[in-house]
Amino acid sequence: MKKTSIRTRTLAPAVVLAVGALVATPAIATTTTDAEQTPDTAATPAPAAEAEQSTDTKTQEAETQEAAEASPAESSETADEGGAATQEPETTATEETTQGPAETEEAAVAPAVTFPNQPSGEVDRDSGESISIKVAYEGVQSLDPITVYVNGEKVEHGEGYEAIQQTDYFNGGFWLRLDGAFMDAAGSASDTVEVRVGEARGTIQVNEITEDPADISPSVEMDFPLQAADVSRDGIEVRVKTAPNAEVDVSRVNVLFDAGYTLHPEGDWDGTADENGDYTFTISPDTEITSGFNPDRNTTVGQLREGDSVTVQISSNGKNTSFTTAVEGEHPADISPSVRMDYPLQAQTVADEGIEVRVKTAPNAEVDVAKISVMFTGGYTLSPSGDWDGTADENGDYTFTISPDTEINTTFRPEERNTTVGELTDGDRVVVQVRSNGKNTSFATTIEGEAEQPAEPTVEFPDHPDNAAERTIGDDFSATVAYTGATEGDEVRVIVNGNTQTHGEGNYEAPATVTETDGEFQISLPAEFLDEVHSGTADDQDVLQVRVGDTRNHIRITEVATDPTEDPTDNPTEDPTDDPTDDPTDDPTEDPTDDPTDDPTDDPSDDPTDDPTDDPSDDGDDEQSAPALTIEPDRISMSDFVDPERGVTLTVTGLEPGDDVEFDVDPASGQNVDPATLPAVATEDGVASTIVYGVSSADASSYIGDFDVTVDGIDDAAAQAGSETATQAAAAAAEDVAGSFTVLSDEDADDDQDDDQDGGRDDDSGDNDRDDDDRDGEAGEDDDSDNGSDSDDGSDRDGGKELPRTGGEFGGLAAGGALLAVGAAAVIVTRRRMHKG
Repeated sequence: MKKTSIRTRTLAPAVVLAVGALVATPAIATTTTDAEQTPDTAATPAPAAEAEQSTDTKTQEAETQEAAEASPAESSETADEGGAATQEPETTATEETTQGPAETEEAAVAPAVTFPNQPSGEVDRDSGESISIKVAYEGVQSLDPITVYVNGEKVEHGEGYEAIQQTDYFNGGFWLRLDGAFMDAAGSASDTVEVRVGEARGTIQVNEITEDPADISPSVEMDFPLQAADVSRDGIEVRVKTAPNAEVDVSRVNVLFDAGYTLHPEGDWDGTADENGDYTFTISPDTEITSGFNPDRNTTVGQLREGDSVTVQISSNGKNTSFTTAVEGEHPADISPSVRMDYPLQAQTVADEGIEVRVKTAPNAEVDVAKISVMFTGGYTLSPSGDWDGTADENGDYTFTISPDTEINTTFRPEERNTTVGELTDGDRVVVQVRSNGKNTSFATTIEGEAEQPAEPTVEFPDHPDNAAERTIGDDFSATVAYTGATEGDEVRVIVNGNTQTHGEGNYEAPATVTETDGEFQISLPAEFLDEVHSGTADDQDVLQVRVGDTRNHIRITEVATDPTEDPTDNPTEDPTDDPTDDPTDDPTEDPTDDPTDDPTDDPSDDPTDDPTDDPSDDGDDEQSAPALTIEPDRISMSDFVDPERGVTLTVTGLEPGDDVEFDVDPASGQNVDPATLPAVATEDGVASTIVYGVSSADASSYIGDFDVTVDGIDDAAAQAGSETATQAAAAAAEDVAGSFTVLSDEDADDDQDDDQDGGRDDDSGDNDRDDDDRDGEAGEDDDSDNGSDSDDGSDRDGGKELPRTGGEFGGLAAGGALLAVGAAAVIVTRRRMHKG
């Protein structure tokens, strides 16, 4: 016979527990027939409410329904291993039921939202007050959303409340903060707030309590403590809370000074609170605080210091209140400036970025960079040029940088000592002195290490590494120019045969400036230009110089005629050969041969042979004299200097035939004269020369002063000569081929020198006349001529009126004012003089 069984089930998914199914498992839930459910019991995973027996009819019907729906697993009969039916023992009302370990706690708890701190379901708040309510939840799913409704309307998170937006576990809690202004606007004295966590819901009433304005007590407050820097800048902000629209009487403001006496700032700060009862006023920094007893104590609010205290007393809404605060911190006027740099300074950083100087002073204070000194390892001190004064920011910070290209100059031995900040080296010291906020300070640091020296800028012709090229007459010339170490915006200058060409006039095509530090560009010169000009030293050559910024290089272009080799060779070979063969050959063979053989051979063989063989042969073949520069004259009157027939002759000897050199002539006394670069080619005697004169006779006095002359290309020539025949002395001399000449006023020219010079020129006048005659046949005399060529065949060209063009006109150079120039006539004169000398 079966016993009546008591079954249990939960409100969570309809899972029915089989009673006594796992009799070996310790009991974890107990139920009795007379057990009464309590809130604590309902909140635990103990047997649910449905397990309690009741005499209620609906409960009995539910039990009957559940019994009818019970699954076979709940039957009291089970089959044993042999297949026979056995009867399971059933519990009585006083027997314990067990819950299998596979059943989870969450499945046994009904989802619920409660308010643990408000069990009554109500909470009060003052009008305008924001409140926080603790919310608890259980039996929900992890990551369930949390939503809030006020008076049935959903409220978006952040617009009227603050809380988490989803659960992180099955059971837990959080704080719900309701905004006072939002709740006031809800329009009800009692608002219904519903909190939903997943499917669980909980509701609480929020009652608004309105205080009688007459009962409101005022309050006053200031920042505590007050920062001296803030008071100095902004003054003191005082905040009052009182009844809406109530009058506020600032009855007294006291300042108790650190020295022990009390004074009162002067001012009227009374006012009226707004509709929320708020009233704020500021005691400005310039508010005066005076003493009738001791004027030395007179000050302002902005001068309050650490240790002083401020008390504000007010009366509002029929009540009095006060607040006291203290002043602390450093006052800006007491701040001493400081200056700092990196220590040590790395030379590479200084070369790349300069020197960063950091100043700390009072907020918004002026910073005067009084002096910057650099103490060099050579034992002398110089100051960089620049202006670095400024104003600190609101935090008192001021930073400036001494850039790498800042110049450091001196008038004493400038060639040795002038430099830039970026060129400072190991051991140099930098001192910065500043004045700010009425005080002085300084800082010194040391340069450490060595900066990598930038590569020297270059200009090269990659297609012509030997600086030589050929051009067929009638053909344009083009070449690639490669440059390094330039500065963006550097000018590209083109000089042909010593004359600077103007960009855009058609004599060449190339960019006017460069846009990169390293790069390449194409240069081309039209045939119609090159065919008409040539250098002053060779009819079939042009010297093209290209400058990028201050860096330059040149290429010598040799003109070649159209190839006549194939056709003309055959015609002259047949006829001319026979005529000279028959007669001329016999005559010279018989007589001249015997005469020289008998007499001359014996005489030189006995005595002269031994001596000349040892010395003269070596001098002539194996050793070459060192390159040397001569300047004639080295002192010249201004009238002679602007005379194209006179001028100053520049000559270099000791070169190899064909060596390319350039004479650089630079004003050295501050004259308003442009420098000149004059190319020349060494003759077969190893001599290169040119002549320089002034082209502006109307401004002859502008040339008065010294001019330095240096010769470029000697290094390359000496290196080449040294590899073949030059001596060590020649190579050493090649390192420094330089000189100078002086242009004097006519009055200051020495009488003796003038006499000698006039006599010398008179002595040469005959030669000059003869040379002019010869030159008429070579090149002509007209400085304004546009074409012609230099020829040694003595033929007359255009009646002797033209000179070889060098790619530019004298008139164009003269338009610039007092300039140096070298013209075709000057070059011819120079060559003539060298031939005569």
